[in-house]
Order: sequence, then C-alpha cells, then structure tokens
Amino acid sequence: MSDKFTESLYTFVEPAILAFPVLVTPEIYNPQKLPNPSGVPGYSADFILNLDSKDLVGLTALAIKLAKAKWPNRDFRAQISAGEFNWPFKDGTKRADKVKAKGKQYGEAFRGKKYISARTGEKYPPQLCGLVNGAVVDFDSEAAKKLAERDLFFPGALVYARLSVNAYDGDKGDGVNLRLNMLLGTGQGTKIAGGQKASEVFGSYAGKLTAEDPTRGDTDDEIPF
Repeated sequence: MSDKFTESLYTFVEPAILAFPVLVTPEIYNPQKLPNPSGVPGYSADFILNLDSKDLVGLTALAIKLAKAKWPNRDFRAQISAGEFNWPFKDGTKRADKVKAKGKQYGEAFRGKKYISARTGEKYPPQLCGLVNGAVVDFDSEAAKKLAERDLFFPGALVYARLSVNAYDGDKGDGVNLRLNMLLGTGQGTKIAGGQKASEVFGSYAGKLTAEDPTRGDTDDEIPF
C-alpha cells in the first residue's frame, strides 16, 4: 500500500477568477440546517480557469504525475468515467446550465471554462496577501484580512493562488484533491452577483476536509490520460 497522501505545491502563473470564497472566517457546512451539524469548519474557494490557461495545463500535468506515481498500474480514465476516482477539474458550462435551469444567472461566469475547488481545515487558514500601491503586502491581522476579503477577495476577483495538489487514499474512493495554501489579490475583477452562499454550494463536502476530493461527481469531463 502506498502512503496515504502524495502531494506537491503548485503556484499560479496567471490570475484566475475567484468564486464562492470562504477565506477569513471558516464555515460549518450544514445544508439541512440540523441542530447538530456533522460538518466541521473549513476554508474553501473555487477558481475559474480559461480553457487555454497555463495553470489548467500545469495543474492537470501535476495531478497526473502524482496519481501515476502513487498508483502506477491503475486505469485512471476508466475509473474517473465510472465515478470510482475523484478528479478535481470540472466543466464550467455544465455548472452554468444547472444554475440557469434553476432560474439564476451567477453561473454564467463559469460558462465556457473549467473550474477547480480547493479547501482546507479550520486549523490551516490560507495565507492572504495583496497588491497595495505596487507592493505585495501580507495580511496578518484579522482586521486586515476582513478588509482584504471585501476589497481583494470578493466573488469575481482576479487572484493568484498556491495550492497543494494531493493524491490520496480515501475511505470512499481514492483520487486527487486540492487544498488552499496562499492567495494573492490583484484588486481587479468584476463581482459575480446573485450567487449562493458558500455554505450552500459546499454543503455536501461536510467531513471531507482532507480525505476526499470535494468535487467528486462530474465524471464525464475530458480525462487527459
């Protein structure tokens, strides 16, 4: 049996569109609004990538490399198609269509693109920094993070990120997932209006902070193996 996790860091070389950010105050995912939710607090975000994004190419290549190193004899294409292997790269147009079918428009930001979801547990908040007067400034205090959340890390903001890419053995299926590490806010971007609360979007991820890919389910995306 291989080690439970095989991981490596990836740093974006191009800005991505930020969606559903939970970066300052961890949330407990409880979609059923139960008195005693089973979820645990965590941080999370989606990153929307153009189809020709250098980071989509780089992240995919790293995910494949880690998966093949951990399980050299597995048929990943077949397992992803069968829903037996969790893969983090998702079709934004499918998401946009699902949102539109519900009479909402915020999903249009995903149309014609790919997206990835990343998260981490309450004990591991992502490091935040931003471009301020031409310099990169770290946001260490809670007050600074709150202001940055409003001004630099809003839904639709253009950001750079460093993510941990992980190939893991999971109780409910093996796969590759992504964890938040660092984010750089550029101060640019157009706010995505009319979206859901992050707790609604990520509600089904309760209890999957590190062991499983939270984006499992869309298995008919292009599989580059």
